[in-house]
Amino acid sequence: MAPSRNRTVRTQDDEDEDARSRWDALFVAEDVRSRALNRIEIAADRDGDSDADFSTASPVYDRCLRVQGPDRVLRMCNFAPIEFERLWELSEDHVLSKWGVGRGKKCKTSPKDVLFMMLAALKHCGNWETVSSMFDMDASAFQKMIKKYIDMYEPFLYTHLVKGHEALWSMKKITVIGHAFANYPCARYATDVTFQHAVRPTGNFHEVMNVAKQQDEGTLYDDGPNVDNFEAFWGVLVDNGYQGLGDEYRTIQPKKKAKGKLTLSPSERDENDKITHDRVIVENF
Repeated sequence: MAPSRNRTVRTQDDEDEDARSRWDALFVAEDVRSRALNRIEIAADRDGDSDADFSTASPVYDRCLRVQGPDRVLRMCNFAPIEFERLWELSEDHVLSKWGVGRGKKCKTSPKDVLFMMLAALKHCGNWETVSSMFDMDASAFQKMIKKYIDMYEPFLYTHLVKGHEALWSMKKITVIGHAFANYPCARYATDVTFQHAVRPTGNFHEVMNVAKQQDEGTLYDDGPNVDNFEAFWGVLVDNGYQGLGDEYRTIQPKKKAKGKLTLSPSERDENDKITHDRVIVENF
């Protein structure tokens, strides 16, 4: 069939404008994070992208950086461009050795772009349609790709960024040198990412083994919430997105307004402020 004479030929500017519109829709209700802009550095220009290997090319990420600028990259995935590049450099060898290998249909999206999409999904995924539309992808295929990437990526991050530091910084060492949380020194960890229940990674919750007190930590100061129910465990500072986690772990999280009450009590507001103050270190890390 001959092409229609009335068909409009799409240019690069048209495609960039479409991408800009999809990304803008995500930030309608979000305030500008002016303080975070101080963290931003513009990534160095890439030479010879047309000849770059597929494994290191990143057309989706590069377009976002070019069209939206570094501030939107930060708001999109919570990493400034220089931070994202460092994360990719850290994990590139692992990703290229695990992603897209073996039999079966290969993913057409470059591994670096999938990393960018994964971080955006973890930050904004109220529903899959919202995030997948930013990248002009089918929600079902996008969801499957991101979940598969998380399964591949999570063990690497846990080994390199958690296990090593967990062994280096015992609770006893943190307490002795005065690096415990100011308001809740009984807390071992503080979280910063809220997982929608449907996208929570599968597998064992390895961190539970690390909040258990060691044999030489029984005499350390441990006064704080839920100490009576979890005497053998250190606390975890979490936000309101982790409702229900306190049934299994010693969580320290902000109080929510009870049904029928107009406001929180002064003591509850004070406690919430203290939790927020301790978690701001993680928020701004």
